Amino acid sequence: MSSETVRRTCATMNWYRFPMNKARYLVLVTIMSNYRTKITAAKVVDVSLATFMDVSTEQFEFCTFEFCVTY
Repeated sequence: MSSETVRRTCATMNWYRFPMNKARYLVLVTIMSNYRTKITAAKVVDVSLATFMDVSTEQFEFCTFEFCVTY
């Protein structure tokens, strides 16, 4: 789900029928959907979620292989 879809959904729903605290949460969700989610490596390089998952999977596979070899 893209942030544009989230923003559009929050804007078009009947938010005025919600209790006040729930309507405030929708405002926060709408504001946060304006910002792109990103992961940084060592506060230097922006890493996409796909790259992060690839690296995490490779590291997990290596640790599993290393564990199997030692036992």
